[in-house]
Amino acid sequence: MNFTVNEARRVDFPKGSIVAVDRGYTDYELYKTLTDKGVYFVARLKSNATTRIVERRKVNRSKGVSSDHTTVFTGVTTSKRCRNSVAAYPKTHP
Repeated sequence: MNFTVNEARRVDFPKGSIVAVDRGYTDYELYKTLTDKGVYFVARLKSNATTRIVERRKVNRSKGVSSDHTTVFTGVTTSKRCRNSVAAYPKTHP
């Protein structure tokens, strides 16, 4: 299913769902709402997004995963809109 950000705000995604978010529609309040409901999201952050790593986990590099860590948003506005920690998986290809 495809939703606009406004439509996604009204959808009651079941806990455990995984939602893919387009980079062009960054909405930190939506990220917080999804996280609060136990819904996972995958998003390519904009290049100017600022984050801080708060936890690193071991990975099996032979499976193609370069890192697995939890981050928090640190930007002046974003840190207020989404205070949750989010898992981050840096891209492995340019």
